[in-house]
Amino acid sequence: MSTPPLREAYATARYRIDCGTRTIERRVGRLDADADAALAAAGCVKHWHVLTPCNPGSQPLSDDDNRARVAALHDELVPRGWTLLSALNTDADGRWPEPGFCIFDAPEDLIRSLARDHGQLAIVGGTLGAVPQLVWIDDAE
Repeated sequence: MSTPPLREAYATARYRIDCGTRTIERRVGRLDADADAALAAAGCVKHWHVLTPCNPGSQPLSDDDNRARVAALHDELVPRGWTLLSALNTDADGRWPEPGFCIFDAPEDLIRSLARDHGQLAIVGGTLGAVPQLVWIDDAE
């Protein structure tokens, strides 16, 4: 269950995505046509999600533990054939780094399931041309 401070932290976080030729930043609730164009140029057809396996339940782990979790998630995602880009989530001040992946055009129910399996409380995603949304994994919202 999310708390008001967690909701605020996730909603104001920065979600950076490496699109190859440049890094873009997505923010919950902020439309950004230029970022959408960069995602489309990188291969996104309709929608995208950012998923990290780091710091499950918003409880800090060591850098080594988080690196191992990112490698394990990568190995789990690659066989699915989805387009993956490197992503880095931080709090609004650029601290609390959580590497992960931006995944293109995968079914949200599968992304939610992966997030749950990796101990995540929420994911961020969006449809090209619409504002990014914060999706809580286990809240009935």
